[in-house]
Amino acid sequence: MALYIRRRNAGELSAGSMLTIGALYAAACLSKEHGTVLPALLLAAEMIVVVDSTPLRARLLALRPFALSLALVAVAFLAAHLHANQEITGFHPYVPFEVLGIGARGRIFTMAGLVPVWLRLFMWPLHLASEYGPPAYRIATGFQPYQLPGFIALGGVLGLGVTAWRRAPAVSFGIWVLVIALLPTSNFIVPAGILLSERTLFMPSVGAMIALAAIVPWLYWYARTRPVRIAEVAALVAALSFAAWRSMERTRVWKDNDTLFAATVVDAPFVYRSHFMLGAHKLNQRRMIEGEREYQAAIALYDRDPFVFYSLAEEYRLAGMHKAAVANYRRALAVDSTMYEAHARLALSLAGLERWPEANREAIIALSEDTRSSQAMLRVIRLVAAARRSTALVGVHSGESDTVQTAGKDSRKVPLAMQNPVPPAPVSAAAKNKPPVPQRLTPMP
Repeated sequence: MALYIRRRNAGELSAGSMLTIGALYAAACLSKEHGTVLPALLLAAEMIVVVDSTPLRARLLALRPFALSLALVAVAFLAAHLHANQEITGFHPYVPFEVLGIGARGRIFTMAGLVPVWLRLFMWPLHLASEYGPPAYRIATGFQPYQLPGFIALGGVLGLGVTAWRRAPAVSFGIWVLVIALLPTSNFIVPAGILLSERTLFMPSVGAMIALAAIVPWLYWYARTRPVRIAEVAALVAALSFAAWRSMERTRVWKDNDTLFAATVVDAPFVYRSHFMLGAHKLNQRRMIEGEREYQAAIALYDRDPFVFYSLAEEYRLAGMHKAAVANYRRALAVDSTMYEAHARLALSLAGLERWPEANREAIIALSEDTRSSQAMLRVIRLVAAARRSTALVGVHSGESDTVQTAGKDSRKVPLAMQNPVPPAPVSAAAKNKPPVPQRLTPMP
């Protein structure tokens, strides 16, 4: 972007510069989702900060070959992305949005309530967290009074971006860089896989800093006396020094998963995923009591995420605690009845409890939904049939020797191969419109 603005204002946008920008655009697309918005950023630069007396329409016509080359890069990237992910956006829907059936209207009202949080993170990110979500940050289905400051702030920022277009072009350009770079993950246009994440604010924060930096010369010019100017410079240096120190301190949180997940619970104690991820991490370390406690804290805060129940049920099942596993699989299915892998794992736990009719029913449901545990489900069905035959034999020969009874009991045991089934290649996520459910949760920062 800087290369484009410099070359355009110098009248030196050569074919080599265009090729360089095109190559950088391809690298940006492969690096981060925000890279795809570069053409929109260049258009904003052309309209706001490029100094050229030629009418805009004529300029755009002259730049048409360059624009077409960027469009070709974008189409190639989106085609490759679609081929690899079966989804054009690359995002799995945010779980609370999906479970609650939140559409575009609900997403807009939800994110309007988060506009003040965005502004705080752009202007003074003193308090940071790796998780943002309910119940600390509410999921809305319609307008609520708490969203009013967000709508006012959003209207004010957009209005300033328009009114400053001619009088303060750098301020206007910074605002539009912020807005354009934020749109892909804002939930305003397409549903993103997150509610809010600090890592998605890096590129938008560049726009915020451009707008702030454009104000500094204005403040210096209005400070007409030397003492005031010295005080302003000292305040700026102090603010930048404090921000650099705070950034260095915050970096230590990302040292390892132990540090990160423990800090997240402190930074965001009322976000259910903070406890969910810490609990999953503890259970992976075999610190079972601590992990279970964090899971229960997550459920107490927010009980509309089926993956919390599913993940906890998996841990119970793998530990042989089938009763607890059954209860949590059923709670996961009560929240999202289309989670077909929960039916499959529920069948395994029911088989472990020798509740054969229920296990048979869940195995059939899982098979009808193209489960990844199809071989294990077929074994469950065969075991159910064997259990029925043995029960019939016991009924006919109830007075005979204990040999038949022992054989019947042995036939009802769950084979080790079924206790930890190895699934085949996962079913296409696009075909089910849901992310594949992992057999065991591995937390990621």
